[in-house]
Amino acid sequence: MSNTIIKLAVVTGGSRGLGRAIAEALSADGFAVAVNYARNAAAAEETVAAIADAGGTAFALQGDISDPGEIKRMFSKIDAWMETNDAVLSVLVNNAGVDRKGLAFEQTDTAQFDAIFDVNVRGTFFVTQEAVARMREGGAIVNVTSALATKTFQSQSVYGSSKAAVNGMTLHWAGELGPKGIRVNAVAPGAVNTDLNADWIRTEEGRAFISGEAALRRVAEPSDIADVTAFLASDRARWVTGEVIEAGGGWRL
Repeated sequence: MSNTIIKLAVVTGGSRGLGRAIAEALSADGFAVAVNYARNAAAAEETVAAIADAGGTAFALQGDISDPGEIKRMFSKIDAWMETNDAVLSVLVNNAGVDRKGLAFEQTDTAQFDAIFDVNVRGTFFVTQEAVARMREGGAIVNVTSALATKTFQSQSVYGSSKAAVNGMTLHWAGELGPKGIRVNAVAPGAVNTDLNADWIRTEEGRAFISGEAALRRVAEPSDIADVTAFLASDRARWVTGEVIEAGGGWRL
């Protein structure tokens, strides 16, 4: 058995886009990374391979966090990996989330509402509950929320409200878990250039619109958000807890 304890970071929704950038940033900071995914195994394995090629350690972790049973199964796999590799769970990044673009308030039904809240709120809550049961003093939790939690945008009331709920949980968890030496913060991105947003953000009109609303006059790349997330997860942010850091380039200042 090695005398060096491996620090493990779990990134939900870590296989693509922003999640992948976060996983790679945490690996660069020396964490082994569990790359969670719900369905796209190929994307998760690509992320794991990219981390390995850069000299890091990662493994793919399947689990749909909208299903409480899958959350428990996911953490049983984490337990097995930590025992085999002499590791401790040090960081959780709650990045997994779903949206239904163009979901107008008047047309939202209960199934659509539940689909968003089951992942973004309930899933985040119970993933965190499992993670905290395994964390030691010095652990860090970072919730990826959204600037839409505090600012309006057309047909985003359900998604924005779900992220506002996570902002609220961030504050309460920081208070509850602080005595255990566990920090809890959130990063709230604006629009980010990912495949999920490609249908509009990679058009000339979409890029001009987003750039025009940001004080820094450009569209965010995944690495912009990943670097803030990695900072909040690191010891460099050891005296920061209960904060929601908006990483929107000065959106709608």
